[in-house]
Amino acid sequence: MRVLNCLGLILCVASVFAEEKAEEPKDSASPKVYVDISEAAQEDAVSFDGIRGLLGLSLTLQNFEASVDDAKNFTKNNMNLFGLCIGAEYAKTFRKGFLIAVDVYMDAVAKSSKDGSWGDLNLEYENRRGAAWSGEKTATLKRSAISPMLALKCGYLMPAYKSMAFVKLGVSNVSGSYRYEVDGSTVCDADFSVFTPSVGIGIERKINKKWGAFLEANLAIKKNTKIKRDGAEHNVKIGRVDIRLMASYAISNNK
Repeated sequence: MRVLNCLGLILCVASVFAEEKAEEPKDSASPKVYVDISEAAQEDAVSFDGIRGLLGLSLTLQNFEASVDDAKNFTKNNMNLFGLCIGAEYAKTFRKGFLIAVDVYMDAVAKSSKDGSWGDLNLEYENRRGAAWSGEKTATLKRSAISPMLALKCGYLMPAYKSMAFVKLGVSNVSGSYRYEVDGSTVCDADFSVFTPSVGIGIERKINKKWGAFLEANLAIKKNTKIKRDGAEHNVKIGRVDIRLMASYAISNNK
């Protein structure tokens, strides 16, 4: 009888432990995961892709070269201008931390001109035209107010710093007018507009989900434009470096 009582007690205790174990959740040993949906966490979740609007300041370091006929020595002059820049971008990020984007810019500055004696240019012109053109000679470059640019951008993302380093390859429009005078008489007055290749580098940092800021520099490679006037061929080369400090605003996001 005592043996049967002991067996009954053991069975009761075992059943109690079995019930407690069954009530425990299967994943009780797994750590609990919390999702931070606070405003601060959302601000940290920055992204560089999607459609963005761009607005900022630009400094254009424009250089102007001119020669006459087959002269090898170009006379040089410079024109540095501040202006506004507005643009748009569509970008797509990839798994390995890279970004491809298409940028469209429009630089706007006040119409400006550069006058003065042009040294070697004047001597070359006098040698070709003779003593009849030995008077005071001046050349003037007028830069157009609007300069568009289209570029392909490739960026490398640095998430720990909310930043991106990038390079750009594109085309820039350089336009304006060139006038050459001798003793007040205009011998060459022509407008020009050329598209020239451009390369650039820059770095951007995101401030929050919507806003970011970046600094970039773009070099528009010089391209020769030939202008034939008054029996002479004027060769004009225009190039420039654009330095831009821009703010970006995310209009939409791919994610």
